[in-house]
Amino acid sequence: MDPDRTFTPAEMAAHASAEDLYLVIAGTVYDCTKFAQRHPGGADTLLSVAGQDATEAFDDTGHSDQARKMLRRMQVGVLAKSSVSASTKATRASIGGAGSVAAWLVALTVLLCGLMSFRHLEMV
Repeated sequence: MDPDRTFTPAEMAAHASAEDLYLVIAGTVYDCTKFAQRHPGGADTLLSVAGQDATEAFDDTGHSDQARKMLRRMQVGVLAKSSVSASTKATRASIGGAGSVAAWLVALTVLLCGLMSFRHLEMV
């Protein structure tokens, strides 16, 4: 399929079943039909956002670099520019390999907890 094909929101809504499962992440359309049964979170996770913009759900999960590479192989097009929100444009770079905001927040939280524990042990 042509990775430059443009999908409208109406066309996306037609791809919202287990047999025909498309997602939009950061303005890019992906065909996840064959992958859904192998998804670590289960097919229902993908079905809950099928035919829709799944950018927020994808970013909130904190996917690995391997998951992002797999996603690129499933690209089938792009969402019509008038349909791409500012928030999805801002997260488009994360598919290219940069970590998600959620992953950075988890790492920062772990670092701060470790620092606080270290300080507590110094006082004892």
